[in-house]
Amino acid sequence: MGQKRIVGVSAILIATTCFGFLGLFNRFLQNDFGLASIDVTFVRLSVASIVLLIVLAIFAPKTLHITLKDIPYIILFAVFKLLSDLFLFNAQTTTSLSLATLLQMTSPYFIMIFSFLIFKERITAKKFIAAIVASIGCVLVTHVVTGHLSLDAAGILSGIMSGLCYGLFLLGNKVYYDRGMNPAASLFYTFAFASVMILPFIHFEPLGNAFTDVTGLGACIVFGIILTLVPFYLLAISLRYLEPTTVSVLGVMELVASTMVGFFFFNEVLEPIDIGGILLVIAAIFIINAEIFLWFRKKYGEYRHVPDKPEKEHSDTYTMGRTLDEDIRNRK
Repeated sequence: MGQKRIVGVSAILIATTCFGFLGLFNRFLQNDFGLASIDVTFVRLSVASIVLLIVLAIFAPKTLHITLKDIPYIILFAVFKLLSDLFLFNAQTTTSLSLATLLQMTSPYFIMIFSFLIFKERITAKKFIAAIVASIGCVLVTHVVTGHLSLDAAGILSGIMSGLCYGLFLLGNKVYYDRGMNPAASLFYTFAFASVMILPFIHFEPLGNAFTDVTGLGACIVFGIILTLVPFYLLAISLRYLEPTTVSVLGVMELVASTMVGFFFFNEVLEPIDIGGILLVIAAIFIINAEIFLWFRKKYGEYRHVPDKPEKEHSDTYTMGRTLDEDIRNRK
């Protein structure tokens, strides 16, 4: 269980780091080619679905098979993903960006509630404390404490709904993976259905300019593959080994990555309050994954060489390691 949990944590941390670079390419496509937020969303979903279809058709065509029972789930996940993005975009236009981002980070609380009701997942003190610590970190990084906020009721409601829909998207994927659906196939159908849903609302002229320009096409490809397809696939892997609540808390690391991108690429000032928020988010990661660090320390400690009684010590440490792994499994 320890190794699988490490894989899940590594996957979600890499994914959130990729998501942190979304703002860099989003600003480039909007500023240089005039794409609207809904157009950028279409670029992400359509490029990712086309590339994933090609890969699956060549290397794993059998995974593309779905049943009629799968279609309602896929449509539902696509709706949750689209609504999450659209509510977030609306919140960003009607209230401050910092408040919109913070409100979307309420997803861990929604996931805790729905995980308890649907999966009977136990809400431990560790998970609750980690969610609180991570949320405080978000408050500091987004300067909600010191900033001047626009208290637009519709914007605040949109931000909260974005967090709710994103949480439902994560939970929906967890249900689907438990049904035995291949993660890559699930992503393809979710992206494909979402692309079709959003198609009537996009602006074709700026999209055409972006796709016919060499630099713009390169940005769209990176945007769809490296910053969308890869992190979402890693997110799917993490959901196979971690509880939805844990994934949502670790996902807050995206805010830290975005802050660092703003600092290095857009000369945004990294103030002490930002550093304090980053440290709190990292602390939340340590809290939620305390078992991993305990497992690492004791796992590698069991192989210490003792010259006096190597055989007996080897036998004893093997028993200790086996007992530790069994104990971790029992506690989980």
